[in-house]
Amino acid sequence: MLEKTPIRSLITLATLAIGASLTGCVVAPVPARPVVVNPGPVYVAPAPAPVYVAPAYASPGVGWVWIQHPRYGWGWHHPDHGWHRGWR
Repeated sequence: MLEKTPIRSLITLATLAIGASLTGCVVAPVPARPVVVNPGPVYVAPAPAPVYVAPAYASPGVGWVWIQHPRYGWGWHHPDHGWHRGWR
């Protein structure tokens, strides 16, 4: 009977040592990052073509061009004189 006691105590100590060493091994899982899927190129509708407006009156002279102003619309323009009748 005396011979089994040291073996049992060694087994008990080994079990306690293994159990104590495994208590700190619990780790929280790493949170998953969201997966971003690139849907590809987004369709962009083409810009509407500008509406052409015919001249309301004849050209004021040589060198005048019927063009569209980005803010005021269509009118006669001369490179030296500017816009005919101006913008009011």
